[in-house]
Amino acid sequence: MGILEYNYLIICIILYISMQFVESISFSAKIAGKLTDNLSSGVTIQHTIYQTSRIFLPFLLLFLSFLIETGLSLIKFLLLAFLSTFFAFTLSFISLRLVNNFQILFQKIFLNIKFRSLPIAIIQALFSKRTYETLLNFEFNISSKYINFKKVVASCFAYTFLSTGFFLSFTLAILNPEYRMTASQLTTVFHGFGALFLAFYIDPMLSKSLDNKFNSEHWVLNFYSIYLGRMLAYLLSSIGFLIFYLLNL
Repeated sequence: MGILEYNYLIICIILYISMQFVESISFSAKIAGKLTDNLSSGVTIQHTIYQTSRIFLPFLLLFLSFLIETGLSLIKFLLLAFLSTFFAFTLSFISLRLVNNFQILFQKIFLNIKFRSLPIAIIQALFSKRTYETLLNFEFNISSKYINFKKVVASCFAYTFLSTGFFLSFTLAILNPEYRMTASQLTTVFHGFGALFLAFYIDPMLSKSLDNKFNSEHWVLNFYSIYLGRMLAYLLSSIGFLIFYLLNL
């Protein structure tokens, strides 16, 4: 396949990190909702942005399936998985550092959506030169004070399945080519397990703290803990794929 194969590999990496980056940005909507007392709007827009990121997934799975069906080697796939998760970790770190910029963008969307549909509100927030006088800042101040180890581990556990489920299933498909169709379907199992843990523990934990008006710092602790867990999932996954890659050289 040569050049065409490498082009497909690059496309897969771009699709993956784009999906993960959009997901990372969506967290800032809840922060904006909390700061401006627009919790329901924050949650709604966060889920809208999150679902929008799923646009990349079908194309990613399609390209990965095609590569495997045409004989992609385990070495190249592991390198793909390593680069994808490592770049996702890097972009996730950048989005955390820029969390105030993104949550301010969502505050602008909240103001615009009162008079416009969501797509128009987003476009106006991105490109309009309108001056906003009521925007509130979220100070980036990550420290041990805002980290709960148990919650970091729980978040890491959930996002490891969510962010690497299809990489794990396709690795099994390459290792067992005679059962590759069956192995590839394990993507749904891995993602479903992570999604259930996220839905029944991670999301309720953050939402409950956002609704709590008497503890102004608890939601910040939950946000940083969950976000760091997500970053740790990318980092550990990339290290795991790298080790597996080196062992198979």
